[in-house]
Amino acid sequence: MIEKMSNEKSAILFFVLVLTIGFLGYTPMVLSSYGLMPGYLAGASVLIGGMSPTLAAVITFYVRDGKKGPKILLEGFKRRFSAVWLLVALALPLVVFYGAWTLSKTVLGGPEVAGIDLLMVSVFLLQMFAMNVWEEIGWRGCAQPILQAKYAPLVSSLLIGAVWSVWHIPLFVVNNSQMLDVYGSFLVFVPFVMADAVVYGWLYNSTNGNLVVATLYHAMTNAIGGALLYAGIVVPAQMLLLIISIVAAVAVAADRHTMVSGDDAVAIE
Repeated sequence: MIEKMSNEKSAILFFVLVLTIGFLGYTPMVLSSYGLMPGYLAGASVLIGGMSPTLAAVITFYVRDGKKGPKILLEGFKRRFSAVWLLVALALPLVVFYGAWTLSKTVLGGPEVAGIDLLMVSVFLLQMFAMNVWEEIGWRGCAQPILQAKYAPLVSSLLIGAVWSVWHIPLFVVNNSQMLDVYGSFLVFVPFVMADAVVYGWLYNSTNGNLVVATLYHAMTNAIGGALLYAGIVVPAQMLLLIISIVAAVAVAADRHTMVSGDDAVAIE
């Protein structure tokens, strides 16, 4: 009988795969942005880069659990949770962006806080949900429960945040990077993603490991950010970092028995 792959090895395999597939998928996009490769060659590879968390997760679970592995992975969409968490997933990004925007105006004298085009946000939300689900299957569906079998959710989330930020590097080095427009520097982006990953970990464990809520939170965050960017409004990244750090700290304090102690954490043994 073949011994089942350990959680440590499973996590390492996933991280190696997601970075390798992701970088290979996004590299043609980066090269084409500088005129070093025809643009039509980058189209399909960008999809591979975007789906790399899911591809890495499916491979990891297949290696770990055999043919039943992918089915176990997708069970994250079936777990029951209170519907109130759907509202939390939609409201939290508003709190983060409006909190950062208000703080920016108060401290830096930025523009007046204005309303967001809800129709545009709704359109972006549908688009982002279809795109971001491929990330959440990997980061939360695979990495989160595997790491939580050994580490507390807080530590697991920070580890995921570190790797997740590295996975975004191609989106920062691409010519005319929108990520640079929003965050200004990769050095600001890294702690932002690590703090945000703690929030994702809290949402994941609070919903019994359901991936719908995490995906909705991801999609709403990108939808609001996209709507603001489309309107020519850039919220200072330092303010976003401060607000998301506060939200993460409150989440950890409010659910300390799970986030710090690991009690009731969703894990895959």
